[in-house]
Amino acid sequence: MEELVASGLLMPEFLSRVNLVKACELLRSEYLSADSKIKNIVDYSDVLREFLSHCQRARYEHFIIRLASSYVGYRFYLPAFLDFRGRIYRSGILHFHERDLARSLIVFPPDVNNYVENASEEEKLSFAKNRVSTAAAFHFKKFHCYDDALCWFNDQIKSQLDEKEDLCGRSMVKAMVYTFLAIAFIVLLLSPNKWHRHRSMSLNRRFGHKVPFDPLVSRIERWKEDKGSNEKFTYVPETEDAEEYFQDDGILNTTLRLVILFPLIDNAPKDGKIGAEELRVWITQQAVDRLRYRTDKMISWHDKNGDGAISFHEYLPHFTSKDIEQNSMGHGDAGWWMEQFKNADVDSSGSLDFNECNDFLHPEDSGNEEILRWLSREKMKHIDDDDDGKMNLDEFKRHAYEIYKSYADFENSPALTPTAEEKFAELDINKDEKVCIEELRPLLSYLHPGELFYAKYFTRHLMREADDNKDGDLTLEEMLNHNSIFYNSLYEDDDEEYDYEDDENDFHDDL
Repeated sequence: MEELVASGLLMPEFLSRVNLVKACELLRSEYLSADSKIKNIVDYSDVLREFLSHCQRARYEHFIIRLASSYVGYRFYLPAFLDFRGRIYRSGILHFHERDLARSLIVFPPDVNNYVENASEEEKLSFAKNRVSTAAAFHFKKFHCYDDALCWFNDQIKSQLDEKEDLCGRSMVKAMVYTFLAIAFIVLLLSPNKWHRHRSMSLNRRFGHKVPFDPLVSRIERWKEDKGSNEKFTYVPETEDAEEYFQDDGILNTTLRLVILFPLIDNAPKDGKIGAEELRVWITQQAVDRLRYRTDKMISWHDKNGDGAISFHEYLPHFTSKDIEQNSMGHGDAGWWMEQFKNADVDSSGSLDFNECNDFLHPEDSGNEEILRWLSREKMKHIDDDDDGKMNLDEFKRHAYEIYKSYADFENSPALTPTAEEKFAELDINKDEKVCIEELRPLLSYLHPGELFYAKYFTRHLMREADDNKDGDLTLEEMLNHNSIFYNSLYEDDDEEYDYEDDENDFHDDL
């Protein structure tokens, strides 16, 4: 470990434990009292950025190493299967194409004592190092046997030590570091807590995906969307003022971003900590900005005459006058669309201005009563199996309760969540053992949640995860200790599978 630190391939461990609030104050004080020659050479902002970048890297590296250390002793089975030609193929998540690096570096060491009986601590360490080195070698080329791979790897390391400029050798040392990262990757996949909390974790993940915490991330996502790019946040995109927040390796410096955003969120009151309401206001504003951006973009696409509003024919030009006259109310038909369009057209002008278009495009986030009533009717159609226009208890259990329960469990605790019978009785105000469209309204935000709904729950998620001392407020130190949950879209894959049964029937998915 010390050799890796000395070579600059690994950050010193003490940087992962630095109190950043006090350290930044001390750094600023020392800079202000420094000789003017130093100030002429480097700006304080550059010094701060470099310091925070190193601290963030140290926290990440040593977190991964701690995970890898706790992983010792586990054994794993990589499944394989035969195709119809008799060829052997590996299967499982590690064998997706993008997992090639992780798979090539993973070492599955069983208990070393089983292989090296009566070995000294030095011999055990040597055995472990050889296995890691052998695995790393296969990342670069093929070998006939493990011994050849180990010899080649050791030759490269020796070459790197003898010739400081040997980039190939330096890559070999880096490969050893990456091996730790690959092992920790498996720890996260196979953590026993992952699966029984699948629904709540997926719920939390949806909050992060729906509501970006950082407006810079939102801007970058918009840039990617405009460019049609699928790149991850591992490069410096062409967005205004973005470059200064990226490290040399192209990774967004989330530590620096949190330091900058903290005083912007802490404003009611400005007391050096962020309360739940301050955080909710901030995240809600990000959600509102996201909705308005989408609406503005949609208007720019469809506003053919440039009047700042959208007519029915501008938005849905494929519908003919005959289609409109027929007024077919099937899902996606002209009459179905026209009803929603008229609900949004509050001033009955025949076209939708910005606010009306915003309601039309995002009905689940609308305050328009006609739109919400329409949304309730549409939701009831998907629940009402016997077509009587109402929801009975069996239909509630089949189509609605589990969705509601997933959010209710998160709101309080599973022990406080009402049973299906209790919740149904609460909704059934007139006690006719049926829930009509109006009685369904309190459940609508659960069954068809929008961005603003997610903003509220994302706030609760962040407070719950980052508030270490459970005092109801977040300090900068607490946010920095949990920076990954504020930037989870940077760390998580977008292709994680989740059964969004209700989302498949989104009422405006054709937009």
